[in-house]
Amino acid sequence: MNRRLYARFSILSVVAILSIAFFLAGCCIFGGKSKEKKAEETVAKAPVAASEKSQAKPAKPLKAAGTSDESKFETDDTDYEIKTVNGALNWSKGFIRAKGYGVLPDGVSNPQQARLMAFRAAYADALANLLEITAGVNVTATTTVEDYMLKDHTIELKVQGVVKGSKEVERVFDEDKKMAIIEVGIAMENLAMGIPSEPVFADVPLTMDVWETKGKATLEEIAGDNMELSKAISSSDNLDDIESKIKNMAAENEELLATVKILTREITEIKGTETKPVVYTGVVVDAAGSDIKPCIAPNIYYKSGDSYKLLYGMEDGRARDNNMHALVGWERTLAGASDNERVTRKPLVIKATHLSKEQAALAINEDDAKTIEALNQEMRFLEEGRVVVIR
Repeated sequence: MNRRLYARFSILSVVAILSIAFFLAGCCIFGGKSKEKKAEETVAKAPVAASEKSQAKPAKPLKAAGTSDESKFETDDTDYEIKTVNGALNWSKGFIRAKGYGVLPDGVSNPQQARLMAFRAAYADALANLLEITAGVNVTATTTVEDYMLKDHTIELKVQGVVKGSKEVERVFDEDKKMAIIEVGIAMENLAMGIPSEPVFADVPLTMDVWETKGKATLEEIAGDNMELSKAISSSDNLDDIESKIKNMAAENEELLATVKILTREITEIKGTETKPVVYTGVVVDAAGSDIKPCIAPNIYYKSGDSYKLLYGMEDGRARDNNMHALVGWERTLAGASDNERVTRKPLVIKATHLSKEQAALAINEDDAKTIEALNQEMRFLEEGRVVVIR
């Protein structure tokens, strides 16, 4: 009897132990899955780590709506740009920018309405700053937009209309300062539409000071210290005349023969270059160091005898291309000028030779002016405003 009870007790014990074991195993399995699921949900809901946030790309500023070129109001490091208190004048690309600021108003309970009112205030401030900057822009080196606005009420209204029609370039809200910021921009050529073609100071005589003159530099370098050859080169106006003079000198003095041969070879190469047809994409007037004042419509003269004749300017009588009102672009370097969209690829580079006393106009030599006029007959880069000045 005792043995039977013991056997039954043993069987029940084994069954109980197995049941407990299976129960614990099930808890571990399903409990583990539940924890894994919760862990996955926690990871999915977890915020982005600070290191991941720093890798996120910043939002791009809003572009000017309705512009054909989205990069019209963007600035490169190489651009000739003049900063102002609340904006900038980009002479390379020909546009003006201004910023306006608006703070959240007091007593407005709706946060969305308050922010909207701050942006309206920022926009009005931006237009006011843009008009102020625009009024000081030089149309010519001696006249500003304000000069024309004060003289003619119609022009004043046109300029104000252009400013009101400016493009919004960017709008942001500074959460820390609780301030709305709007930047607007206008193209200078749109501004020039309101300016008359007649210059304000047309009767002021133009007197030129010699700034810098370089001619036949390569040949003079070859001539070196020989005064006879240098004089023959500097006193001649064309390559044929130089060649004739130095050959006659070599015939009389055999010591000059070797140098004359080198000069003659150089002259032949120069002539060969001159006779090759070249298709230019515009004109660059190199006036680096001249302190000419940047303006929408500078005057470029050439010296003919003792007088100066206008080659390019507001009153030159040329039929302008309607899509190009600003007469020139401005750059700081030759590399920047070559990249300027007005003359890019292969511009004809001309060295300025004179600067007016008022720093209001440039002059080039007559031969360069004739070259420009001849090329312009076919290429029309003066009518289309494909001119850049290096300042």
